[in-house]
Amino acid sequence: MIVMIVMTFLLTWIGAWWFHRQHFQGFELRLTAIETTLGKTNIDSLTTDDVKIEALRNELHKTDQELRKDFNVFIWGIPVTLIGIIGLFFSAYRAALEYAEENLKGEEALLRESTRIAILPANSTFAAVHLKKLGFTKRILTDVSKVKKEDNVDVYFMDNEGGTLTEDDVKAVVKSMPEKAVLVTFKLNIPRDVDNPNTSAANFRSQIYGNLMSAIRYQKML
Repeated sequence: MIVMIVMTFLLTWIGAWWFHRQHFQGFELRLTAIETTLGKTNIDSLTTDDVKIEALRNELHKTDQELRKDFNVFIWGIPVTLIGIIGLFFSAYRAALEYAEENLKGEEALLRESTRIAILPANSTFAAVHLKKLGFTKRILTDVSKVKKEDNVDVYFMDNEGGTLTEDDVKAVVKSMPEKAVLVTFKLNIPRDVDNPNTSAANFRSQIYGNLMSAIRYQKML
């Protein structure tokens, strides 16, 4: 943001300088020529025309001062205004990001609290504790043989941290789980011959939360 403000200021100043050079330089040269000529005139010998010339010179000098004042306003006012606009834009952008982040947090909290998760196997210790820490409140423990179409479950989480589950167990769960349920496995691959889009696999602990939230959002659209 700072770089953008500096670049805006420099570009505006250069533009203002070019504008001044193009539009005011000729006027300044003419003014200088008139003042040089009039400077040679003896003020005591001024005629009526000379008085008019003197008045003209005063008017030109006054105009020159006003132009220089306007130029200063132009060269400083526009960058400051642009900086203010950019600052306002970034403030609005930041507020929008904060608003979106708060909404996302609220949405995720609601999903964690409302999603029914079945953890397999029933003797899983890691997943039961880990999902509780992540904020998933509706958790049950079950076994592969107990999964059935009538289950009131949104997500099945197969925890193979202990290495007791197999790819055949994955096939059994996919075959028996409700049509609109989704399956997330941990340290357990989805067999290639399992043709079901409602499945995903996490190989590392850091992937569990992201995979679960993605699966839950997908399940809500089914």
